[in-house]
Amino acid sequence: MSWLKSVGAIALKIVGLWPKVAPLVAMAIPGGSEIGGIVNILLSTEQLFTSAYGANAKKGSDKLRAAAPQVAQLIQASAMFQGKAIKDEALAEKAFTAITSDFADLLNAYGE
Repeated sequence: MSWLKSVGAIALKIVGLWPKVAPLVAMAIPGGSEIGGIVNILLSTEQLFTSAYGANAKKGSDKLRAAAPQVAQLIQASAMFQGKAIKDEALAEKAFTAITSDFADLLNAYGE
């Protein structure tokens, strides 16, 4: 079981843990609130899919499609991108999807 799946299963049992930890992440490093937000999105998506399909369900592409728009919204709301308009929607969507996927891979790299 991947690190994210393990976290999703545990998070279903320990509701409310991440909201208490997220502010610490936000204070600890620059951009921490965005990083914490991305982690929160990925964990919430994992919880949703674990709850719906079980801990061993293989729904990676579905999870990515569910999480990427939320990550895109978070990034666009960050101070760095506020007030800026996207000029190439397809390129932006590709980048947001890649960021989401790569961040999930990074979290899994710290797992089993």
